[in-house]
Amino acid sequence: MKPAVIVVHGLYLHTFCMWQWQAYLRAAGYDVYGFNYPSMSQDLSAAARRLAELIASLPHQTIYCVGHSLGGLVTLQMLHEFPQPRVQRVVLVGSPYRKAHVPLILASHRFGRLILGKAMKQWITQAEFVLPKIEIGVIAGSRPFGLGRLVAPGIVKPHDGTVAVAETDVPGMKDKIVLPVTHTQMLFSTIVMQQMDRFFHNGKFERAT
Repeated sequence: MKPAVIVVHGLYLHTFCMWQWQAYLRAAGYDVYGFNYPSMSQDLSAAARRLAELIASLPHQTIYCVGHSLGGLVTLQMLHEFPQPRVQRVVLVGSPYRKAHVPLILASHRFGRLILGKAMKQWITQAEFVLPKIEIGVIAGSRPFGLGRLVAPGIVKPHDGTVAVAETDVPGMKDKIVLPVTHTQMLFSTIVMQQMDRFFHNGKFERAT
């Protein structure tokens, strides 16, 4: 049986927005499933529980997850609260781990708290947790153009226009690569898709020799 890959979208988005990731990974030989959740109205734990339920329903022995931005945080929350032993590797793409500048600035204002949604507000206010032993690969962007730097100036360079490269570090991550893309370009960048496939195959990203 082919390995399964669960694709998890970010804030304000829908599974449909991830169609290029899904098409690429399907062509690369995976069984691909898009996970959809209401990123504004549902808290992180509820989304993580539903993700765990989807994974538990699959027959595959080998399962990978890849999440963009908040989607990566939903995946980490699932690993913490509802661990799934068949999930062997996870790729986080532009996911702000802790003390991320943009959500913290937004959370300090009433309007900002409204546009953050319940899931992101839970992430930035809950205590840090220890993740289970699992291979995590991190993809960060270094092209500094995006809405994030307009609504919350002062993001530490380098950044992808919304998330600083330093903010994507996850304790115990297996590998990390920084690519010349913005936060939004990650959704349709062939380089990003190639690198997530490399990590799923080898447990590490591919670098030019």
